[in-house]
Amino acid sequence: MTLNEHRDWKRKHSDFPLTVHPSGQWSKRIYGKVYYFGRLDDRDAALQLWLKERDYLLAGIQPPTHNSGITVDKLLEKHLSDVDARISAGKLAGRTRRDYLVLPALFRDAGLSGMPVESLSPIHFAMVATKLEESGRSLRTQKNIIMSTRAVFNWGGPRGMGFFDEINFGPRFKAPKLKAIEAEQEEAGVVRFLDRESILATLAAAKPGMKVAILLGINCAFYPGDTIAVPHSRIHVNNPAGGFSYHDFRRVKTKQQRKAVLWPETVRAIKDYWINHRKHPATCEQQLLLTQHGKPYTHDSGSRSLVTAFGRLLEQIGQRTAGVGLGSLRHTYATVVDSVPDQAMIDLTMGHTNKSVQKRTYRQLNLDEISRLKVLADKVRGWLYNQE
Repeated sequence: MTLNEHRDWKRKHSDFPLTVHPSGQWSKRIYGKVYYFGRLDDRDAALQLWLKERDYLLAGIQPPTHNSGITVDKLLEKHLSDVDARISAGKLAGRTRRDYLVLPALFRDAGLSGMPVESLSPIHFAMVATKLEESGRSLRTQKNIIMSTRAVFNWGGPRGMGFFDEINFGPRFKAPKLKAIEAEQEEAGVVRFLDRESILATLAAAKPGMKVAILLGINCAFYPGDTIAVPHSRIHVNNPAGGFSYHDFRRVKTKQQRKAVLWPETVRAIKDYWINHRKHPATCEQQLLLTQHGKPYTHDSGSRSLVTAFGRLLEQIGQRTAGVGLGSLRHTYATVVDSVPDQAMIDLTMGHTNKSVQKRTYRQLNLDEISRLKVLADKVRGWLYNQE
């Protein structure tokens, strides 16, 4: 029977004391907490367990036969199925799946696979953190795994699917700090920064579409995924605010609000590409950049192809080094603007969370914001063209 068929059965048997839960189990909420009593397809066993535990639970006592609900391995399995469904629907990039594939083995190594999620405590997540540290993975990879793990448990928790109550990860299960990650990368010879000479050399050698991508990276802190997704309608070069062209395209990864003033060089490159080189009829709602065949970049593989092309460009000018790529332009931008004492506007250009930025609605820039954003744009432009 499907979930809806079990719900129909429950509606016809209102005297049955348990409720159909989206997790595929019979459940009961008692004093604000949800308890689980087994699979929907084994109604009799669920009822028997309820009758055994009822008096304990109603008295506020944990019963000796208590079934603690969904286990870690089942949670990871259900979440991965949901990820696959969202990938098939085009709501997630296919590469997202790999972030979750390592989790079953990690929890298995920590001896927690078959443990009920509601029984997990900060001690258990500390065990997972230890296994992760012992795995030999880089700090950046460890950060990605920790953030992916938190995403899974948030998905299954009370603000998501409701399989269990709030999880306490504890103080040990936290992502490594950015400074520690950068220090490790520097020690390993990985530098995610492009100097001005390299950027200028790539701009001089780049084809029109790639030139736009480079300028959006260093001018607007775009990642490749942003560059292939931005529509022309979010690039305001014909109706500038306060006399300055700008973009107002939300960050693809987080959907966070983001805006930046565009340099004259960026505007010229966009107009040249759009008018003279884009192999498709121009409409406002289409993606700004297209492939060399005049097709939209795909959500899954488009950024990779752009990154590969930029890598070839770096090799062409003799500037290819470990860890440096098209995404390094965003890191370079962040490094250059770090000295500007206007964190709210830095966060707005980067698409980072900032409470003062979040309070604003998604609207056109006001004059104060334009002048403050122009300071950031001028700072990076002055650095790049050695006009400081």
